[in-house]
Amino acid sequence: MPLKMRLQPKFPHYTTRGFEDIGVLSSGLMTVPLRVTNGAESETAALVAGIAGFTMGETDAKGKKLTRPWVQANHAWAMMLEPDSVLRSGVVEWEAKARSGG
Repeated sequence: MPLKMRLQPKFPHYTTRGFEDIGVLSSGLMTVPLRVTNGAESETAALVAGIAGFTMGETDAKGKKLTRPWVQANHAWAMMLEPDSVLRSGVVEWEAKARSGG
């Protein structure tokens, strides 16, 4: 069954001068089920991806004031497993090792 997406972006504060309140924009994250296996066990995880937010600025990289503001999308993704997932054990071990510096 193909995945169907229905997007209805709303930008109620857009004017001819630009966005009056960028905070009203939605994040644009999508979630889909993802079947994950380690060869012996398998379960369904959630894959979340999309635009998680926006960064705005009025200066360039050197701090010079620009004539127009800029907007940059912040993209993100994550695979989410249940807290008691048997597939998390390797991740938990890796995380503990990374934190200890080993």
